[in-house]
Amino acid sequence: MGLFGFDSPEEKAKKAAKKMALDNFPVYFTAAVDFDYEIIHGGIYSWCINNSFEKAHNYVLDQIKESAFNMGADALIDVKFSIAEGNNNCMEGTVNPYSVVHATGVAVKVHKK
Repeated sequence: MGLFGFDSPEEKAKKAAKKMALDNFPVYFTAAVDFDYEIIHGGIYSWCINNSFEKAHNYVLDQIKESAFNMGADALIDVKFSIAEGNNNCMEGTVNPYSVVHATGVAVKVHKK
């Protein structure tokens, strides 16, 4: 991080490249996969998110993509998630809208032919 907490040009370029990679990170359903792959990681994720439904949706998809990307995966397969308006066990007493998110996904490394 640069002086006074500002990113250096190199750090800005690195963050921009990562954002572009995540924006274009592929997500497939098993039925549509026509390539060989190796499973790197499969996971179950849960979050309480103090946001609207749409922001919660975008947040969870971004988090799953970033997690897979950071593990060296080339794609995600069978990403599924449910988003529900909050419950009494999550962020109790807040006046802001919040969501409870449960998600699954399989990070894979694609075998090139």
